[in-house]
Amino acid sequence: MPIFLTEFGYETSPPDKFAGIPLAQRSAWINQGDYLAYRNPRIDSNAQFLFSDQKPLAHFKRNSKRYWFTYQSGLRYANGKALAGGTQLGFASREALVAY
Repeated sequence: MPIFLTEFGYETSPPDKFAGIPLAQRSAWINQGDYLAYRNPRIDSNAQFLFSDQKPLAHFKRNSKRYWFTYQSGLRYANGKALAGGTQLGFASREALVAY
């Protein structure tokens, strides 16, 4: 029976300082996860979750856990800002996207 990995990703800090891992660590982990999925003959597909970060919950205090309750696991930031190094593929990117 084939397996479809439909929501693969890690939350990052920045922007979420409460539940995120460092960006460089995340890039390495995503690459490792993709490689492990590729090596497993039962895995038919692997999809990144999310393509873009979700916007924070603006009705909560900015520096609170509740504000960052949404997913910050996208391949680009919700606000569209690029990291140092500019843009790749025509939109603001994160290290994990560049790894693809």
